[in-house]
Amino acid sequence: MMQAIAKIDPLNIADPLYRSGLYAEIRRPLDDWDRWEVSIDEVLRPDLIAQRYYGSVRFKSVVAVAAGLDDYRQSLAPGIAIPLPPVVWLRQRVKYWSELSDEDGAIVTRADVVTPEVLEPPAPVRTVRHTIRIDQEKPRTTRSGLPSFFRLLAKG
Repeated sequence: MMQAIAKIDPLNIADPLYRSGLYAEIRRPLDDWDRWEVSIDEVLRPDLIAQRYYGSVRFKSVVAVAAGLDDYRQSLAPGIAIPLPPVVWLRQRVKYWSELSDEDGAIVTRADVVTPEVLEPPAPVRTVRHTIRIDQEKPRTTRSGLPSFFRLLAKG
């Protein structure tokens, strides 16, 4: 059984050309959008950022487009701030582009779509930061004299 497509999902825009119009809008962020700071565990995981910010992995394409990724296999630099559109904005723009696509005569097949889930918008947060906590004791060091966590960052 196929998974239901949420109303807010860009895949509701049947025509890929119209969907690219939405993606072009996402790449031109507005000033009031939240900025997500990429942590080290998210550099290869736009789906993880989508889960943490939107509460669903379905928005990994939105995160990838907002980050300027052309391919999910590309990596993000840790510490960069990605402007992510709010859920309300996404809902409005997906509705606009999908209606435009439907009016233009695009072939729309939604027979496999079940009632979409209702997504609650995230709490308003201006900047999201992640901190990685190291044990209260003295961190273990490597032969180079750096704590093991910082050695990983130095390789990056």
